[in-house]
Amino acid sequence: MHLNLNCSASLLAVLLSVGYSPASGAEPLKIPPRDPKARPELIDLSAHYNAALTDSWHPASNMAGETGNDLAELPGGVQKLDGIEFDLRGLIQVSGSGGQNSRGPFPEAAKGIKVGLRCARLHFLHGTGFVDREGQKIGSYTIHYADGQTVEIPIAYGEDVRDWWAYPQMAKETKRATVAWSGKNKATQANGLGLQLFRRPWDNPRPDVLIESIDFSACKAGSIPFLIAITAESPRKP
Repeated sequence: MHLNLNCSASLLAVLLSVGYSPASGAEPLKIPPRDPKARPELIDLSAHYNAALTDSWHPASNMAGETGNDLAELPGGVQKLDGIEFDLRGLIQVSGSGGQNSRGPFPEAAKGIKVGLRCARLHFLHGTGFVDREGQKIGSYTIHYADGQTVEIPIAYGEDVRDWWAYPQMAKETKRATVAWSGKNKATQANGLGLQLFRRPWDNPRPDVLIESIDFSACKAGSIPFLIAITAESPRKP
């Protein structure tokens, strides 16, 4: 379900909260196995996926063609998008506003995504569902270093990501991210629209300190972010 810019964040939150009731006996996730040749820098999200790329995982609505609202057209496995290799096999959907699908409520956060690397930069491949106001914080990534220090990377609508449904009348540009992939699915085709995913690079201010893990969290906002992949860029050798 996707609404226009005239809808307030509060109204979006209410609509998200109703979703539809979790179905008992929902089919298990069908996530492809990780390529054994995938480099450690392609962070393994297997333990945190809550939707497959082939799932129509967003809440149902009466919008024409809402079935088939998936990322089945996104190439799977180890793929290069926007010049960066990613491990593309599933996604993590979070929501601070009560969004849910047939498997139940989306979690507010995915905590403890294991990294175990030193890196100069991280690349987040992500998207979000539903339009929000420019600059609205919709989530965050929290970096946990081995020495106990943390740093938060806010996710702001229009600055780090935009709705994964690409509306021709709306801007695609963001301050800190680029469109890394464009495509379509049955739902967007039925509405004359396309899809888009964003790559958000982040320069690590502490490249010599090991990153133990990352938390991915949502805020109570009208837009609900999802994460597809994280890639670590190793420090350059002298």
